[in-house]
Amino acid sequence: MSVDDGLQVLDARKHPALVVHQEDPLNAGTPPELARQSFLTPQAHFFVRNHGSVPHVSEYRYSLSVTGMVQSPLKLTLSELREEFHAATVMATLQCAGHRRRELATIQPIPGEIPWGAEAIGNALWTGVPLREVLLAVGIQGEAKHVAFCGLDEISRSGERFGFGGSMAPLNPASTRSA
Repeated sequence: MSVDDGLQVLDARKHPALVVHQEDPLNAGTPPELARQSFLTPQAHFFVRNHGSVPHVSEYRYSLSVTGMVQSPLKLTLSELREEFHAATVMATLQCAGHRRRELATIQPIPGEIPWGAEAIGNALWTGVPLREVLLAVGIQGEAKHVAFCGLDEISRSGERFGFGGSMAPLNPASTRSA
């Protein structure tokens, strides 16, 4: 299947007008005419950005581990996380770091990267347990400066598979009420 036929690879919950840049892993953006329909981006219109395969995770077998420079390491199942902590909803904009890369590439080529236009951005209401609450539960040690996140994503490069999902945030913003 070519990218021109790529609408067939979209999840049935996604709008068929999304611009498919890549099938595997799936990367598709919200065309501006869909984005302008509502300030909050409906889930069906929200862009899809993947660097590798989407992990299939069982909500019954998944667990969250919080370790490192903490006073009380924690391991929680998804149901324990939901039961022991209060959820919060925030409105936020999510944007791919490559948003509008196509314009940059007109100045200097960016080989091997998806040429995103203005379609890799969306506004949504996000609901979940605030990071701050989990950090308070484990007790951060005084010398800790950052929070590191590890995902379950995997990518393939040169015939090898390895973990991809991960990032880091300074501890001060991560422990504020809005985090």
